Formats: sequence, C-alpha cells, structure tokens
Amino acid sequence: MEIEQKIAALGLALPELPPQTTTRRVRAVRTGNLVFLAGHGPFKDGGYPFKGPVPDAISVEGAREATRYNALALLSSLKTAIGDLDKVTRIVKIVAYVYAVPGFDRASEVANGCSDLLMDLYGERGRHARSAISVSGLALNICCETEMVVEVRD
Repeated sequence: MEIEQKIAALGLALPELPPQTTTRRVRAVRTGNLVFLAGHGPFKDGGYPFKGPVPDAISVEGAREATRYNALALLSSLKTAIGDLDKVTRIVKIVAYVYAVPGFDRASEVANGCSDLLMDLYGERGRHARSAISVSGLALNICCETEMVVEVRD
C-alpha cells in the first residue's frame, strides 16, 4: 500500500465517491492491462465545491487545486477496479477539461495539479501523455473534469 501511504503523507485521502445511479455507464473499464477511467470531477468533503468558469468564478490556482481532487477521485475508482494502487505500472494518459471563459488559454496550467500529484505519487511511472482543453461548461457546474488511462499488472 505504498501509494496510499504517500497519499496520507501528503495529508490527502481517497474519497468515498457517491454510488452510481445508472448501470448504463461505469467509472472504470479494464481491458487487458489497461484501465480506462471515465471523467471525474473535483470531489471533496462529500460534494463538488469547485464551481464555475475559470478565471471568473474560480482562480487558475483554485482550479489547479481542484484537479488534484480529480486525481484522487480517479485513484479511488481505480482502486475499486483493481484492488491495489500499487499494481499501476504506468499512468498512460490524462485528458483534462477546464470550464473556462471564452479565450482562456491556460488549461494546461490548471491540469498541472492532477499531473503533479500523479508524478509525486508514482514517480516516473506517473509521467503521462496529456491533453488539456478549455470548454464552455461541465456537468454540475464543476470547474474541471479529468479522465485517465492506466496500465496495470495482474
């Protein structure tokens, strides 16, 4: 449980995500040694407190913090799917969506919160390909959403 110990040492915790209300989609799908994780928002303290467009409703720094919570939510779903976060051999890719005002060109800075946390936890195994995209809105008015592809061992 090395990764979970690192999470705790950072003063963080994996969230207990709310139950899914539909069976038509899932948070994680494993095929072979790859796990594809659906988009996860910044879940903290039982809800989604990071709201609105960047930078009008939330600062770039606040949204970058929010993407750290996206990473924790993704890792929570990953743990449910594979049982042990130490089975990760590589974070392959993340795609970060940032709800932003028209013309916002700093989505990559926002996504750094997620990327940096994954690197802090996994080192070189956490170095990944990434896309960061500004969008005109997200579900629940959250400021960011991130999806992830992970390679795991049996």
